[in-house]
Amino acid sequence: MDKAAYARVGNDYLPWCITARQLFAASRIVQREREQIKATLRPPCTAPDEFTFWVTPMLTAFGIECLIKAIWLKKGNQLAHDGKYIGMGEKEPSHQLVKLCERAGIALDPGEAVALQEISDIATSLGRYPIAKRVENERRSISWPSVIVENLIQKLKAQLRNTHATE
Repeated sequence: MDKAAYARVGNDYLPWCITARQLFAASRIVQREREQIKATLRPPCTAPDEFTFWVTPMLTAFGIECLIKAIWLKKGNQLAHDGKYIGMGEKEPSHQLVKLCERAGIALDPGEAVALQEISDIATSLGRYPIAKRVENERRSISWPSVIVENLIQKLKAQLRNTHATE
């Protein structure tokens, strides 16, 4: 892929929406499979699939990040320039969804902010590593507020539909 094609794809909100959809589908599939296997087991037996519990919110968090970036792009911003991913102006790619929402101008109520912080903590720790970067983040990652997160995903999708593309 040349630099021009990289910028075209990287700065088009539609591929980010498609990737979000793929990540949400993967999250649902992992959760459904885990629940089906769990239903066939007798306690105290634990299936290996139980170890995928934290993967579900991690994939969901990555999908949310793609939706946030799609909104950012649809507002006329860029994520790719001169053959490089430039991000949303954050110093480091941190996957901190609350900060990315703030940067993209996405309003969150306090409950949404807490839920996004929790799912960000899971995505950057238990979803893929045995520990968080900081012990404070580890304590919060006990569960994930799936109902609030699902409602927020619908809100982000609506905001994306209602954002007028700028060129």
